[in-house]
Amino acid sequence: MASFQQINATDNHLIEEEQPHDPSPQNTITGRTAHVIIRIGAEEGMRRKINDKVKYSMFMAYAWHKELEIGRY
Repeated sequence: MASFQQINATDNHLIEEEQPHDPSPQNTITGRTAHVIIRIGAEEGMRRKINDKVKYSMFMAYAWHKELEIGRY
């Protein structure tokens, strides 16, 4: 189960820990795309904390959709 506290944008920078052997979402391509989307949102003043499973799942589905849309799969 992923730690949702690691996927938050604060003060226009990301809390991101590099863990190459950890299969958690922030270390997958989709997870990294989610980090980029969160960063863009933070820079536009739309900072959001993803702090429950439902929002997280919906967000990752959105990130995956965007990833397919731009051709990175």
